[in-house]
Amino acid sequence: MSDTFQDPMGVVGDAASTAFQNALNEGLPPEQAFEAAETAGMAAGQEAGIPAGAMEAAMSSAQEAFTSAIAGGDDPSAAFEAAGDAVQGAMAGGPGEGGPIGGPGDGGPMAGGPGEGGPIGGPGDG
Repeated sequence: MSDTFQDPMGVVGDAASTAFQNALNEGLPPEQAFEAAETAGMAAGQEAGIPAGAMEAAMSSAQEAFTSAIAGGDDPSAAFEAAGDAVQGAMAGGPGEGGPIGGPGDGGPMAGGPGEGGPIGGPGDG
């Protein structure tokens, strides 16, 4: 196991971005490139231990944002960025809100610290 922490959503984003760019470079249309990104992102999320339901919700938000941006005339890169923003919103829910993977002060299932009841809480958890 590595001593270096890797943000699970960063790993997902990197995998999706790489797949998207590779597909575009191969000449696939933006919609098919996005499908490749979704597939890579879902695989990376599963490997990172992100709950399937959370990934599906995030990918649904991403698909809606991407489709809307393309329909609105955005170029593929801008549409992919909009999809990424939608994923961040879906996973975080905003500051202090209970996103599905948790964060500071929110109630997601990965939330928790010393003395708190999250599954990754620290010393002193019960």
